Amino acid sequence: MKLKLLIVLLFTSTIITAQNRFSGGIMPEFSVGYSISERFSIQHKIEYQQAMFDQVEDDIYFDLQQADIQHFLEYKISPTVDVAGGYQSRFEADGFNHHRSIQQVSWISRLIGLRIGYRLRTDQTFSNDESPLFRFRIRAKSQFPLQGLEVDQGEQYIVISNEIIYMTKTQTDDFENRLNAGIGHYFNDNNKFEIGLDWRTDDYLEPGFRNRLWLKASYYLSL
Repeated sequence: MKLKLLIVLLFTSTIITAQNRFSGGIMPEFSVGYSISERFSIQHKIEYQQAMFDQVEDDIYFDLQQADIQHFLEYKISPTVDVAGGYQSRFEADGFNHHRSIQQVSWISRLIGLRIGYRLRTDQTFSNDESPLFRFRIRAKSQFPLQGLEVDQGEQYIVISNEIIYMTKTQTDDFENRLNAGIGHYFNDNNKFEIGLDWRTDDYLEPGFRNRLWLKASYYLSL
């Protein structure tokens, strides 16, 4: 109960303390994965960002901001370590397309009995009208069962993650932080659903610090 209260207070304070650049909306995503051999698997994901509020414009609206489609080929080095390479296509509301190549390694460790998943990722974004963007990212993610010590079939859990991103483009550097907190339902080994808040802050090195708050809903399917 204390953990739930902490999450609510955290994101409430985010809205109250947001600077002059605050926006938000909803972010639904769907992910499907399947194995093609003992060690290789393929993941597909589609994600939408539906903007609903912008403090600069001081207006409420309902506009599709962007849609991302990702494809990954993963290789399991060991039971706790995976490497992957992927490609992303981005389609924005104005029809402007981005293409992104992605490389990552993920691993699982335990800290004082807590299971934590880490992901180290690099990506490169290319488009016809902008200079290439290069990013280096590290994420930590964990979940806390609401019943018992482990998450079993049909049970709920709290999920929390934080990702730090360094980005550079044409002698311009910046940082971004992505803090997520939500609740999930574990249907079985092949299906789970999570819903929560995704708080993104960036432009740390630019005038006008930016806050974006998304209501994120994710469905994961394993075939």
